Amino acid sequence: MPVDEVPETCENKQVRVVAFGAMGWRNGMEDAHITNLDLGDGNMLFAVFDGHLGDEVALYVKENFCDVLLKRQAYKDKDYRKALIETFFELDKMIDEVKVQILKKINFPGQAETVAGCTATVLLVTPTELICANAGDSRTVLSSKKTAIEMSHDHKPDHAKEKERIEKAGGYVDNGRVNGNLAVSRAIGDLFFKRTENVSQPEMAVSAMPDFEVRKRDKQSDEFIVLACDGIWDCKSSQEFVDIVHNVIYKDDFE
Repeated sequence: MPVDEVPETCENKQVRVVAFGAMGWRNGMEDAHITNLDLGDGNMLFAVFDGHLGDEVALYVKENFCDVLLKRQAYKDKDYRKALIETFFELDKMIDEVKVQILKKINFPGQAETVAGCTATVLLVTPTELICANAGDSRTVLSSKKTAIEMSHDHKPDHAKEKERIEKAGGYVDNGRVNGNLAVSRAIGDLFFKRTENVSQPEMAVSAMPDFEVRKRDKQSDEFIVLACDGIWDCKSSQEFVDIVHNVIYKDDFE
């Protein structure tokens, strides 16, 4: 698969980063990413956003995520889990408010006019912890002593807990898709699926509520972390991709 943009590289005393996009079979690039090596307090943030039906939401989230996060009082108080949850839902609200101005409207066949959305797998690296917040089927994987450790778990509509929430919100799962349309059960945006009356935002058929995995940093065993959209994970398991990186890319020469 050809790389469709010049790889972005950056580094500091702790990490080296390479980020790039590969479009695959679609007509245009719909994904976006963040590499922020200085979020204050020694924190760094990395993220991948996989756009649905266009790149508008993915790009909007990329442009606004760090600013929204840094404004959370919970972030200032170092309650990072709460701050990340608030950020996911605040971005949903912001997209709803500005969609007419910045987003192309897209018609689902036979349904009301709506806008697109994106998955979000976000890794906040603090001096002591790896904190992954995930909504959708993009994935974050840590390589520790050459073993793949999944820091996120895919949100597919036909998973039991996801299907239960979808049906309680008045939706259904058909052919692995929410209402026969969307192939993920959690996302930022995708507002058409978040309009059910008397249902809280976290419990909508498509929810922006992220799941979390938190792990203490271990300089002796942690090697690298991969964040990627489902274009990788549809083809390779987490361990298979970690093996590829070890064989082709990774060099244990960083002091």
